[in-house]
Amino acid sequence: MNQYTRRTAIGMGVGASAVGAAMPSHGFQAAEFASSTQRRGFMTAPVRINGEGPFPFAIDTAANASVITSELAGALALPRAADVAMHTLVGREVVGSVHVEQIRTGALDHSDVNLALGARLGLDGVEGLIGTDLLTGLRLDLQFRGAQRLRIASSRKDSDGFFDMPSARSSIVYEARRNFADLAMIEARAGGIEMLAVLDTGAQVSIGNTALARLAGATRNTLASGESRASIRSPTGEAVQAETMMLSHLRIGGVAIHQLPILVGDFHTFDIWGLRDTPCMLMGVDVMGLFNGVSIDLRRNEVVFEV
Repeated sequence: MNQYTRRTAIGMGVGASAVGAAMPSHGFQAAEFASSTQRRGFMTAPVRINGEGPFPFAIDTAANASVITSELAGALALPRAADVAMHTLVGREVVGSVHVEQIRTGALDHSDVNLALGARLGLDGVEGLIGTDLLTGLRLDLQFRGAQRLRIASSRKDSDGFFDMPSARSSIVYEARRNFADLAMIEARAGGIEMLAVLDTGAQVSIGNTALARLAGATRNTLASGESRASIRSPTGEAVQAETMMLSHLRIGGVAIHQLPILVGDFHTFDIWGLRDTPCMLMGVDVMGLFNGVSIDLRRNEVVFEV
């Protein structure tokens, strides 16, 4: 059974509208996934805990709870804190937490925070994940061409208006809205229908609900192993089954992505967001990585796709 990791997903806003002119269709072709070993493409950053490290942490824009592995917490002798409830794709999971005096990476610098306890098995070997509880007010710059892949920076300054220098970059700009928490959701189209997409840097493979698969006409997709189901793990190592399916096309602004493999199921996260019957997708790094770069500004509620 193929297994994919989906980071903690708690509370997300709905609704978005594109601004600016649509870009011409580039007709990107998405590659099929065959195994989790080939699809470990989530975004990571070097994180220092109480001055120790750096340790590799996944950066998860669809999670509002940050996590550390119990193995690293033990090695650092972090003191235990109160239990916390996490709503993951698997369900509501009550886990322990530990207290951290300081956590730093890039422009992110927090003191006196609690991190939920996870497992290396559920986190594919990284030592934790950073969610939007710690990313609030910051900007993520994801570069998929060249050496640098991820930068956590300060939010872009507000425009000064007339005297701003024009940008020569080719981009699609979305103004994301936040109804549940500090996470970015945009509008897109799949199979000719409107849908909502949560930008999810913690997902290696994009994940849709059954409403999306049904209304967009997704077809069943058999993996190279001959299987048509896959297992998705939460940060604690708990697993849930998903169907492997194929979207004929996905359109973001004026950019068309053809033959996109997705994992499908009516997972707990969609219920928590109230989106069980609304076509919705956790847009993973498999889709974002088809662009030159993606910038997610959580203070300005702005998402920019570089094409």
